Amino acid sequence: MSCTKYFYIKVSKKKNNNLVKLDNYPLSIGRNFDELYRALLAMQTADAFEVACPADWRPGDDVIVPTAGSCGTAKSRMEDKENLDCKDWFFCTKKLDKDLVLKTILKD
Repeated sequence: MSCTKYFYIKVSKKKNNNLVKLDNYPLSIGRNFDELYRALLAMQTADAFEVACPADWRPGDDVIVPTAGSCGTAKSRMEDKENLDCKDWFFCTKKLDKDLVLKTILKD
């Protein structure tokens, strides 16, 4: 079967290049460029800010903060009501300004 493939490769000067994501689309199924671009922005944001981006994430939406590595970090996160929105000790989100995200990942 013929198909269209999209490869997302992380190019690094310090480390080996990595295949980050691979999409396969049969020619009989349309491709959604908006979703391809959204995924690329999400991967670049996750890498630049060391966060995770939830499904359907767009620049300016909340991002997921990595799990706390210690009880002390978890406690301080639960007390930080200004910068983080913690549902529980292991799941916190934070806001990332859309302009900051775009300025950081869309370098000339």
